[in-house]
Amino acid sequence: MWGRGAAMGVTFKQFRRPIRGRAAGGFVARRELRLPSGRGAADPSRHREFEGRGGHMTDPVTAVLASPPHWTLLYAGLNGLLSFALAFRVGLQRMRANVIFGAGDDPGLQRAIRAHGNNVEYVPLALVLIGFLEVAGQPGWLVHALGAALFLGRALHAFGLSMTEEGSPGRLYGILLTWIVLAVASTWSVIAAVI
Repeated sequence: MWGRGAAMGVTFKQFRRPIRGRAAGGFVARRELRLPSGRGAADPSRHREFEGRGGHMTDPVTAVLASPPHWTLLYAGLNGLLSFALAFRVGLQRMRANVIFGAGDDPGLQRAIRAHGNNVEYVPLALVLIGFLEVAGQPGWLVHALGAALFLGRALHAFGLSMTEEGSPGRLYGILLTWIVLAVASTWSVIAAVI
């Protein structure tokens, strides 16, 4: 039996299953996710069924929660540690300059604030794109290349910006790596969604 969700890849089937209580001997609806096959398909072994109210259920949210994007977690953790270090540096610079709000006239504090702010502006979107690519079953080498390039780019940029107000190789190569990651991840996501 096809349900309303058939167009979205979800089917509803009726099957006989022993039930205790009021509904003994009745039918229970089973909701299944039809997994795509072929290039870029999700690995069916990563998806599990669980017993919920009304029977067994497998849906996209459950599948993702049951098997989160493992490698993206690594790169999220690395970038989170980098963000924490940059935020801690801002706190130290505030104590040194005795500035509670804003940057005052202290150039070191201004650089620390911008290094942290710039990191927070770019990292979340890049990690979301990398995570979606991993969940969509894209190649592992792509996830690792994008994740490593993102972390390296953000670290270079933060180091370069923290050291001098002038342009530096760290700032230049760091922002270029970050932009390449965003461009490649965005373009690959669009292509993977359309094809």
